[in-house]
Amino acid sequence: MLEMMTASKQQQEIEQEQVRQEVLTWLNKEYNEVLKSGNIAPEGCWIEIAKCHNRKGLFQVFYRSNQAIFDGKKRKYIGMRNSPKHHQAITAIDRRDYLHSLSIQIKEIQNV
Repeated sequence: MLEMMTASKQQQEIEQEQVRQEVLTWLNKEYNEVLKSGNIAPEGCWIEIAKCHNRKGLFQVFYRSNQAIFDGKKRKYIGMRNSPKHHQAITAIDRRDYLHSLSIQIKEIQNV
């Protein structure tokens, strides 16, 4: 009886390891696909929208950071609000955040 319980426990551990490896494989694949899918925003930056001076209703969009990471400056011009470049910048930040989330999950699974 004890041998059956031990064998059952070993089988359960093997199955858990297989599931863990499958999840890890999927996470790595997803990470690589996101990397290939387009631009990724620099770490530590966000989008800032500023009103254009003397231009009613128009707004400019910038990447903004606390560090001077954009050619020695703390912000980088993207384009006008709601332009394709603005939407691409939003997507780039979303990609960066998703990659960060995936990397945390990968590290957690590897440390189990």
